[in-house]
Amino acid sequence: MDTCHQIRKARKKILIIVAVGHKLVRIAMQCGEIWRCVKQWLTHCEEGNGVDDERRKDTSVKPS
Repeated sequence: MDTCHQIRKARKKILIIVAVGHKLVRIAMQCGEIWRCVKQWLTHCEEGNGVDDERRKDTSVKPS
Protein backbone atom coordinates (compact mmCIF):
# COMPACT_ATOMS: atom_id res chain seq x y z
CA MET A 1 0.00 0.00 0.00
CA ASP A 2 2.77 2.43 0.93
CA THR A 3 4.65 1.99 -2.35
CA CYS A 4 1.45 2.40 -4.38
CA HIS A 5 0.73 5.66 -2.57
CA GLN A 6 4.28 6.89 -3.21
CA ILE A 7 4.03 5.97 -6.89
CA ARG A 8 0.74 7.88 -7.20
CA LYS A 9 2.31 10.91 -5.50
CA ALA A 10 5.36 10.67 -7.74
CA ARG A 11 3.15 10.39 -10.84
CA LYS A 12 1.31 13.57 -9.89
CA LYS A 13 4.63 15.39 -9.35
CA ILE A 14 5.98 14.08 -12.66
CA LEU A 15 2.83 15.17 -14.49
CA ILE A 16 3.07 18.65 -12.96
CA ILE A 17 6.78 18.87 -13.85
CA VAL A 18 6.05 17.73 -17.42
CA ALA A 19 3.20 20.24 -17.78
CA VAL A 20 5.31 23.10 -16.41
CA GLY A 21 8.27 22.00 -18.52
CA HIS A 22 6.08 21.94 -21.63
CA LYS A 23 4.88 25.49 -20.91
CA LEU A 24 8.45 26.65 -20.30
CA VAL A 25 9.58 25.06 -23.56
CA ARG A 26 6.76 26.83 -25.44
CA ILE A 27 7.67 30.16 -23.83
CA ALA A 28 11.35 29.55 -24.61
CA MET A 29 10.48 28.78 -28.23
CA GLN A 30 8.46 32.01 -28.50
CA CYS A 31 11.34 33.96 -26.93
CA GLY A 32 13.68 32.20 -29.36
CA GLU A 33 11.59 33.39 -32.30
CA ILE A 34 11.59 36.95 -30.97
CA TRP A 35 15.34 36.76 -30.26
CA ARG A 36 15.98 35.44 -33.77
CA CYS A 37 14.06 38.36 -35.26
CA VAL A 38 15.94 40.83 -33.06
CA LYS A 39 19.27 39.22 -33.98
CA GLN A 40 18.40 39.35 -37.68
CA TRP A 41 17.46 43.01 -37.34
CA LEU A 42 20.68 43.79 -35.44
CA THR A 43 22.90 41.96 -37.94
CA HIS A 44 21.05 43.73 -40.77
CA CYS A 45 21.77 47.10 -39.13
CA GLU A 46 25.41 46.13 -38.56
CA GLU A 47 25.74 45.06 -42.20
CA GLY A 48 24.25 48.40 -43.25
CA ASN A 49 26.84 50.25 -41.19
CA GLY A 50 29.54 48.00 -42.60
CA VAL A 51 28.51 49.01 -46.13
CA ASP A 52 28.72 52.68 -45.18
CA ASP A 53 32.20 52.10 -43.73
CA GLU A 54 33.29 50.37 -46.95
CA ARG A 55 32.00 53.29 -49.03
CA ARG A 56 33.88 55.75 -46.81
CA LYS A 57 37.06 53.73 -47.26
CA ASP A 58 36.55 53.67 -51.04
CA THR A 59 36.01 57.45 -51.24
CA SER A 60 39.06 58.11 -49.03
CA VAL A 61 41.23 55.83 -51.19
CA LYS A 62 40.05 57.03 -54.63
CA PRO A 63 41.10 60.75 -54.46
CA SER A 64 44.77 59.72 -54.07
